[in-house]
Amino acid sequence: MNLSVFYGSEHAQKEIMASCYAYPMFSKQRLVIVKDFDLLKISDPDALINYIQNPQSTTVLLLSATNKGRSKITQTLDKHSIKVECKPIPEYKLDNWLIQRCKDRGGAIEPAAAHFLIQQVGSSLLSLDQELHKITDFKNDNSRITVDDIEQVTGITREISIFALQNMLGKRDLASSLKICNALIESGESALAINAILFAYFRKLLMVSSLKNRGFNRNQIMNQLHLADFQVRDFLKASTNFTINQLERIIDGLTGLDMAVKTSARPEESGLQMICYKICRT
Repeated sequence: MNLSVFYGSEHAQKEIMASCYAYPMFSKQRLVIVKDFDLLKISDPDALINYIQNPQSTTVLLLSATNKGRSKITQTLDKHSIKVECKPIPEYKLDNWLIQRCKDRGGAIEPAAAHFLIQQVGSSLLSLDQELHKITDFKNDNSRITVDDIEQVTGITREISIFALQNMLGKRDLASSLKICNALIESGESALAINAILFAYFRKLLMVSSLKNRGFNRNQIMNQLHLADFQVRDFLKASTNFTINQLERIIDGLTGLDMAVKTSARPEESGLQMICYKICRT
């Protein structure tokens, strides 16, 4: 009863302001959320500015926008509101975010386990937080979360995962790569998602190899590419199995597979199997 959600592209200013001035029912406050506020057509700027300067004490008004803008309304908001930036966390900072999130809950997680969970769950902070919540509830203590803990709770295993697939491809182990690839497809994993992760992996491997060839040491590579120490260690180990030219051809092949999966009627598994073969045998 005390929550109203509006969209700047769909609702009018008068409708939103009427909701802001309304009194809450059976509560001390009401919440009014305006999404895509930067798309709202402002029919009466003075009325909105006046409300921002003198808001209804029983209303919490939340305005969400992608673009800040430079209007007088924005300047007024800067003076009379609390601003929270919700920029996506860069991929290279996700490991640290997850480790800190675990600390905030009074626990700890091994760096390798944090990276493993991110590889399997993806970059959604909500999904990562939900999985972390499951794992901490399962452990019911403050000991460090390990990869084994993640396997027990989520059902994800190191043997059959995209994380395992890229490691086997990095070792150029064709038999293991094909086994994992087929298992992932059978479990319902999208070929496009698998291909995207492999592309990111070999792109980073190419960058690590290039920096190594230019004389960068382990710490310099870690700082240059914003990688964790164990990631650099694994990339440096894999880099001994490929030349720069081979890595460039692999990336071209993964790009071609992405287009083929999107435009061809050919079974997805055959394209992935061929990529595994080319990576391990070319």
